[in-house]
Amino acid sequence: MKKSFQIQIIQRIISALNNFKEKSSERELKKHDVTISRLTSLKRLPLALMEGKIQLYGLKIETIRLDFKSGLEALLKEKPTKAIFLGTRIGDPNAVGQEQFSPSSPGWPPFMRVNPILDWSYRLFLTKLAYT
Repeated sequence: MKKSFQIQIIQRIISALNNFKEKSSERELKKHDVTISRLTSLKRLPLALMEGKIQLYGLKIETIRLDFKSGLEALLKEKPTKAIFLGTRIGDPNAVGQEQFSPSSPGWPPFMRVNPILDWSYRLFLTKLAYT
């Protein structure tokens, strides 16, 4: 997977969690763990903002220090998962042909991609992240 194609998953998970929180109790939300890969790809997002959201939602962060595909394979072997919130946006290189729910690509481990912010602009995404 090309570097530009790597998913900045913590940003997208936080946005998805904001949407989830509106419909769920805080107790339900804290049951969910978040696993991220390639934390270094998040250079544009201030660390304090990420840490604040991690504390706000009581998330457990586990960093996988592998390329995305290998990390995903390791994650799914350790924690079998049927769906993953990725939050790909329509302008992203990997968004071609994706919808709100899309199966993983051929040659990748099987899982359902959940893209809750597919139609968001980057500006809207950052606004939601900063003010929720």
